[in-house]
Amino acid sequence: MRKRLLYNSPEALLDELITGKRTIQNTYILRYRALNVYDDYEQFQIIDEAIKMYQASNKIKLIDF
Repeated sequence: MRKRLLYNSPEALLDELITGKRTIQNTYILRYRALNVYDDYEQFQIIDEAIKMYQASNKIKLIDF
């Protein structure tokens, strides 16, 4: 049996995405497995929130004040 990765916050996963330790494709697979394989809605929400944060960070390039 494979070891499950459990995240306590979206920021932990977001850090892995930004640093390149984890790809966005792999993260989508994690989200799918959390909900459909492990039936873990809490992990699904954490992973989903990290994906949204990552996508938002890629869209924001420059903020001028």
